[in-house]
Amino acid sequence: IANNLADAKINLRDGATAELSANVLTARPEWFADVRKSDFQLAPTAAAAIDQARPMKDVPDDWEGRSRKEGSAPDAGALEYSNRRSKRK
Repeated sequence: IANNLADAKINLRDGATAELSANVLTARPEWFADVRKSDFQLAPTAAAAIDQARPMKDVPDDWEGRSRKEGSAPDAGALEYSNRRSKRK
């Protein structure tokens, strides 16, 4: 389980085991563009998540099709931080 962005610990259940890597578990609402409108684009205030994930060759793009090569490393979570507007509306 790698590169996730969450606001709490990842809990394993039913006796499961997992290797956890590069997860950021301290997310705050102000890290996102507009939580009330379900706009979870990373905001500049998400410095603790930006460039904090590990590269994964099987995941070259984010959920919206942006390259994970936007900065010095991928960002934690589903969306790569970018000054550009989202491709999805």
